[in-house]
Amino acid sequence: AVAAEILYMRMYVDDREKRDFPTDLVAVGRKLLQQVAFTRRNPREARGLGTIAKVCLVGESGTPIAKELCRKLQLAITQQETAARDHDDILRGLLVAQPIATLDELFDADEESVRNRIRILEDISRLKRNPLSAVSDETLIIWCDVDAERRYPILAAVVTPFHRPAEKAPLQWTGIATRLLQ
Repeated sequence: AVAAEILYMRMYVDDREKRDFPTDLVAVGRKLLQQVAFTRRNPREARGLGTIAKVCLVGESGTPIAKELCRKLQLAITQQETAARDHDDILRGLLVAQPIATLDELFDADEESVRNRIRILEDISRLKRNPLSAVSDETLIIWCDVDAERRYPILAAVVTPFHRPAEKAPLQWTGIATRLLQ
C-alpha cells in the first residue's frame, strides 16, 4: 500500500506538470500490480491502483498482468474476501489500459460466471460510476462483434442505459445504449 501510494503521488505530480512518466517506473508499477492482493482492507489502501494500471499496463506487455489482476479481483469478490464497490478504480484502470483483454477476462466464461460478473458491475454501478463508461463505444462494439450472439446481450446487461445531461434535464439514452438498440 505504501509503495502504491508513493507511485501514485509521483504519477499525479508528473501528470500535473505535464511530464512523461519514466519507463523504469512503469516497470515498477507493473511489478507492484502483480503483487496486489484483494482483501477487505481499508479501501483507501487501494487508492491509486487504477491510475497505476492506466499508466503501467498499456501495450502488449501489460495484457497478461491486466488479465491476472482481473482474475484475482473476480476470485476475491466471489469468495467474499472483498467487496466490488471498493475496487471500481482498479477495474476502471484495467478497462482504460486493456479494454479488450479485461472484457475477455470478465465475460468469456460459463453462464453462471458471467451472471456473477454482471452482478459485480451492477454492484459497483449502484454506488459509483459504471467502470464500462471508461471504454469507448467503438471499442465495446468491436468487442461484441467478435461473438455477437453471445456478447451483445452481455453488454446490454451491463452498460448504463441513461444519463442526465444536466441536473433538471430529462434522462437521455447513452451513446452505447443507442448503438446497442440499433
